[in-house]
Amino acid sequence: MAKFFIIFFSLFFCSTFAFSKDYKIEELLQLAEQNSANIKAANYYALSQKHLANQQKYWNNPSINFGSINSQNTYGVSQTIPFFGKLQNKYDIEEAEFRILETRKNNTALFVKAEVFSLLYRYQALKQKIELAKKRLDRLSSVDKYLRGIALNSPTKRAQARITKDRIKLIERDLLKYRNEAFQVWNSANIFLNLEDEPDKIVLNWIDDKSYKGRQFLIDTAIENNFDLKEQRLLVKKYKSELAFSKIEQMPDVNVSVTREENTSATLNGRDSTGVGLSVSIPLFNRNQEKTVSAHSKINAQKYELEFRTNQLINLISNDINEFEVSLKLTEEFPATSIKKILTNLNQANGDFKRGVLDFTTYIELDSQEYQMIDTVIDTQVQVANSYAGLMTKIGNFILPENEQ
Repeated sequence: MAKFFIIFFSLFFCSTFAFSKDYKIEELLQLAEQNSANIKAANYYALSQKHLANQQKYWNNPSINFGSINSQNTYGVSQTIPFFGKLQNKYDIEEAEFRILETRKNNTALFVKAEVFSLLYRYQALKQKIELAKKRLDRLSSVDKYLRGIALNSPTKRAQARITKDRIKLIERDLLKYRNEAFQVWNSANIFLNLEDEPDKIVLNWIDDKSYKGRQFLIDTAIENNFDLKEQRLLVKKYKSELAFSKIEQMPDVNVSVTREENTSATLNGRDSTGVGLSVSIPLFNRNQEKTVSAHSKINAQKYELEFRTNQLINLISNDINEFEVSLKLTEEFPATSIKKILTNLNQANGDFKRGVLDFTTYIELDSQEYQMIDTVIDTQVQVANSYAGLMTKIGNFILPENEQ
């Protein structure tokens, strides 16, 4: 019997643990990268192209022929030997295309991380608003109970009771809206995560200026690592490979053949014979002149496109940096740490009102003002997280914020 209870409680606690899971945000970002179907699809596209590139290294198959004419059997085998460098150039073209698709896959993964990061901050903000709304309801419910406990024998007291009840209803409405929005935001994030249940808690860092690496660092990193620029550089490399191939595409492949003729008639004195042949095409009229010029034009076009996109990236990331800097200044004015102090002040005001040292009008105005401040603090964190995620997509690498509170 004791053994039965041990097993029962072990299973109970294990199952309880299985259904209650806390996640660090870095764990969820890793899950998104592993589980997101669009990243998997992009990876398979890249792998498909890699196999196409490898296929370019193979020679064409040999051909065999045979026939019979007037008691003569003819057998032959031929093999085309490609001109030196052709297969390698074909491989280089397809390999560059593979690198482009791989870069797009990595860019997709980066944008997935940024999207999930922003959604998780928004989700956590809503969860915090839900918890704070519950505390606000508890506090105002105690005020409502206090007002019901005294004689409402004056218009002022009755108005106070009415105001309190209306305020409670409005908070209950907000609470329903927060829960619905949190549900939708989680579902949006879970498109990439594929988790069965919402996490009990997400451990993440509220962002402040410790996460800011500086304007020049972000610009330099973006120019070096931005995936759109990497793709443009790979396109230049691809067209250079196409140029190299166009220069030798019409150069002759060598066709080597061996034939064998056998005389099968007993009445004829013909002899068997074996021959070796060699054939090449002569690049006399078509030397790929226009295709070579075309390849040069493609290279120049991509170089100018790279220059334009680099300048465009510098402009865009400068705007994003300014937005991020403004968001950071707002976090200084409305720091996340102020929420705890605000709640302490509200609890103290609640006690002062019940003791009669704080009038109802001031108390209810303070409640409204302080929760507006709390919403601003939380919304500021969502804003700075969105700005941060946008910067990460441009620098080509998702670096998690450093500051943890």
